[in-house]
Amino acid sequence: MRIHSPVCSVRSAIIALLILLAPLAAQAQTTIHVPADFATIQAAITQARDGDTVSVAPGTYLEHIDFLGKAIVLQSDAGPQQTIIDGGNSGTVVMFQNAEGAGSVLHGFTIRNGLASFGAGMEIENASPTITGNIFDHNVQSSGGFGAAIGGGNASPLIEGNLFTNNSCDGQFLAGVVSLVNGSSPEIVNNVFANNPCAAIDVTIPEGNHPRVANNTIVGGTIGIRVDARINTSEQIFKNNIIVNSGTGLLVDFLSGPANAPTWKNNLVFNNGTNYTGIADQTGINGNLSVDPLFVNPGAGDFHLQPGSPAIDVGDNVGVPLPDTDFDGNVRVADGNNDTIAAPDLGAYEFKSGAAAATPFAAFASNVSIHKERPGKDHFHARGSFILGDDSNGIDPTAEELAFTLADDSGKVFEQILPAGVMRQHDSRKSWSYRVGGQSPGIRYVKLKATRTEGRFEFEIVGKGLDLHAAAKAPVTLTIRIGDEIGTQNLPCRISASTLKCP
Repeated sequence: MRIHSPVCSVRSAIIALLILLAPLAAQAQTTIHVPADFATIQAAITQARDGDTVSVAPGTYLEHIDFLGKAIVLQSDAGPQQTIIDGGNSGTVVMFQNAEGAGSVLHGFTIRNGLASFGAGMEIENASPTITGNIFDHNVQSSGGFGAAIGGGNASPLIEGNLFTNNSCDGQFLAGVVSLVNGSSPEIVNNVFANNPCAAIDVTIPEGNHPRVANNTIVGGTIGIRVDARINTSEQIFKNNIIVNSGTGLLVDFLSGPANAPTWKNNLVFNNGTNYTGIADQTGINGNLSVDPLFVNPGAGDFHLQPGSPAIDVGDNVGVPLPDTDFDGNVRVADGNNDTIAAPDLGAYEFKSGAAAATPFAAFASNVSIHKERPGKDHFHARGSFILGDDSNGIDPTAEELAFTLADDSGKVFEQILPAGVMRQHDSRKSWSYRVGGQSPGIRYVKLKATRTEGRFEFEIVGKGLDLHAAAKAPVTLTIRIGDEIGTQNLPCRISASTLKCP
């Protein structure tokens, strides 16, 4: 499976600032090159002083390295796909065990073939380094330990913008791809976990610590996130994450009461064997969703969000600061659904306009009535207008697909895509329609009409034979996409008998 790799784009400005603030050495800060100056990475680290940079050329380095307590930046010249530190299936690959702080930075490597009980790819003990833009691949936590890729004890690292794939561990309580124990308050943000046959993130720490786990995309594995809640875990913040296709989404072990549960906000947990274990279903509470996030191509490892994804613009950025960029280095936060209100997207990727994205309409106005009679007999009637965002491209409803979506705060209520070729153009008045007979559920009628204002169109869409009883009272989000033009609007609603009128 092809998986998109991180790029060298995470918090470079912050890293540079940390270097400037490091204690002054007796000599000027220097850059040491591997293998030009030293044949091995460890030899370069041994020679380096606080504030130095060790820059590594492409290649595979069969080493086990230790930062030796130094506030240095260890970075690759060409990124993680070309620069590999290979542990040879014998011991931990990278060690932080001498009170390293945020100025100790590892950036841009593949860390692979670690084999150890505690922190096979990386062990962080009594340290808080910065780990950004790396790939952790095929590391194995042996029986009875913790941390296949990263294992930390009394550790508060920044773990940002990394890809974790093919790392494996056993099934005991502490086991995970990234496991933190004892007095640890890590920040685990903007990472992608895919194809790991065990728990992705496992947090077992005493009360008074404050882990922040945000905007991670977790696909597959046995557990998305596990929290040991035998103590009060309410100060442990988990938000804006996407967890799909795992055995269990969120596992809360040993919970002594609801007040001790971790803070779970604005997460999307979908299509897991069990979305929640040890805690009540959180869907519809505190912004949590259970709906298909609409990845671009998950089978090929592309977990970017499609246009119209329910994960766009529904995250939380209050209280706990988020990085200014996403996994790709794109600006976060962006107004991805074009409603003039920017909010973080869920998961590691912020939706970005571009070749794979749709152009937002320059203006979009809509309303919808949802009629709940009984399952299989519910129907809706939507009307509105839009102005093209790229009038030079235009629209061609006879040759482009039309997608229509209704969603509420718990996720999608209805979605249907009409393929290209089903719309019929009528006359020189530039109007198009789609009509289907019979009693098949779904969209029965669509009408599009150009107005006298250049680039402005009116639409009407009717759907029948549906089950819309899951729709909440308010708000309802309506999205329409024609080819590569899209509009989304959040609509307040009022209820009258069994009808939602929005607005």
